[in-house]
Amino acid sequence: MPLWDRLLRSLFVATAVGLGWGIRGTYGHSLGAMVPGASLGLAFAFVSGQRSAMKWMPILGAVAAFFISIGGMMSYGLLHGYAQADTFRNYSYGFFTLLLEGGAWGGFCGVALGLLLEKQRVSVGEVISAIATSFAGGWLFFYLVVELIGFHINPGRNDTTINFVGQILALFGWTIWNKRWMGLRGLALGCMGFGLGMALGRLAGNAIRHAPFDIAHWTTMETTCGFVGGLVFAFGMLGRKLDDLPEERGWPSTSFLAIVYVMAFIPLLHNITRIVPSGREDRWSGILRARGVSDPDAIEAAIETMHQGINGICLAGLLAAAIWTVLWKQNRVRWAAFPILAFNLLMLSFQSFDTFYYYELMSPAKNHVNIHTPDCATSRAPAGARESTSTWNGCVR
Repeated sequence: MPLWDRLLRSLFVATAVGLGWGIRGTYGHSLGAMVPGASLGLAFAFVSGQRSAMKWMPILGAVAAFFISIGGMMSYGLLHGYAQADTFRNYSYGFFTLLLEGGAWGGFCGVALGLLLEKQRVSVGEVISAIATSFAGGWLFFYLVVELIGFHINPGRNDTTINFVGQILALFGWTIWNKRWMGLRGLALGCMGFGLGMALGRLAGNAIRHAPFDIAHWTTMETTCGFVGGLVFAFGMLGRKLDDLPEERGWPSTSFLAIVYVMAFIPLLHNITRIVPSGREDRWSGILRARGVSDPDAIEAAIETMHQGINGICLAGLLAAAIWTVLWKQNRVRWAAFPILAFNLLMLSFQSFDTFYYYELMSPAKNHVNIHTPDCATSRAPAGARESTSTWNGCVR
């Protein structure tokens, strides 16, 4: 593959994952992380150009969505606070821990995709062995660092990151011991890509504050994290010819469930668990009033339109899943871009309705760019946090 072609394909993946990670920031935690995960699996299968990868696209998308969502268990808002400090000790500590946390986040997804791409299928016994080794490594590392040494990576929050770093180290050992080189490749690229992405994203978020216009530093960090992570993973994995996957067509029943999970279930879960009517209506009302809409009936009608729009997007997800199923069963390789484009369009539309993005766009504040309406999108650490980030009370992700 020519270098320019490899780079363009990687940039497509990077754009999809960067968009997905930006959307993730609105909803947070494990559920939100499914969006960039699914984008990574779908986009990479598409740019690989392999017929077998196209047929395994549903499984690659679903597996990537699930395994990257594991990282949502970690708390990292305070670590970003450290990385915004003026003191060198806090600053360097923040960036180092973000490298570790981002690496753990991407490592689980990378190794899962890599093992799926192995020429010789991974057996059930190997899967159980990998999981057991991972859990054992995480427990041992956590015990040594937290229980014996007494070190807490995220004071006041959870130490899940330490456990996950131990699991990643154990997976490095497992893939080498079992000579699963594609799994090792995916693991290394996932750790490196998303570790750098998290740290560079924070650096970009810090730098954007000095721009002549106001743009949310948190949004900048999120999209940069996903973009860099997707770029590094895709560029590295496309560096050699991928072997054909084990079967001409993945597992039909599992693939069908994966299609429904990615295209329909993920948007539906966001609707059920993240769209809290009372809280959303208060926030939406505030946005409308700030935009000059004072008539109660007009506010109520606009809010109802937003609710209907979000429900309509969930129905559109079911339709997209049905279309994808037909294309997949009929082996329409020329339509291989449909899943990734449809999924990103669905989730972007979902977020746009949820955050009243169009109202923000129609009447933006001067020199202000912000696609997140919650306060945390533009929150900045107070002046005291520049000296002591332990007092910072910014967004909790």
